[in-house]
Amino acid sequence: MSIKDSGIGSSWIERVGHWSMTGSILLLFFTNCGFLFSSLQILQHLFGNTRISSSIHHSAGIFFSISLVISFSFWIKDCLPDGEDLDWLKGGGYFGRSGPPPSKGKFNTTQKLYFLGTAIFGIMASSSGIVLWSPHLFKLELVAWCHVFHCFSATFFAVTGIIHVYHRHFLPAPRLKREEYY
Repeated sequence: MSIKDSGIGSSWIERVGHWSMTGSILLLFFTNCGFLFSSLQILQHLFGNTRISSSIHHSAGIFFSISLVISFSFWIKDCLPDGEDLDWLKGGGYFGRSGPPPSKGKFNTTQKLYFLGTAIFGIMASSSGIVLWSPHLFKLELVAWCHVFHCFSATFFAVTGIIHVYHRHFLPAPRLKREEYY
């Protein structure tokens, strides 16, 4: 059965890329919470110890970066905002009187913005993570800023991930059939 016949909006490889990114984000979140918050050090022991938790965090970071590139390559053509999206945002978006976001194409305006945020903050998390992996190779100022960017991007994924799950599972939008996308 093809995608067009199934009525599903994403191919199996797109779903694999999405769930690979999701799984790696969850691993990154839980392995890092023990490092950031002393009250959550118990999470490190769920993975064995601090060294194993750190190794899992590094491996999940590589996996996240690869899945980000895969997902980006599949969805960039459908996720660039057009004039209708920009008009809805200029009208105040959800806070204005514009109504719901335009559903032209495969993704609506908010999904396109989430995609772009994921791409931007994913690149930020990956590149700062590379610096933090070997901090002795870089200047102290760069390492300090990379800590800030890494934490900021992790906060983006923690907050928007919850919103993403809520919108998808508890506030579902009407689903278009594949042939209605274009």
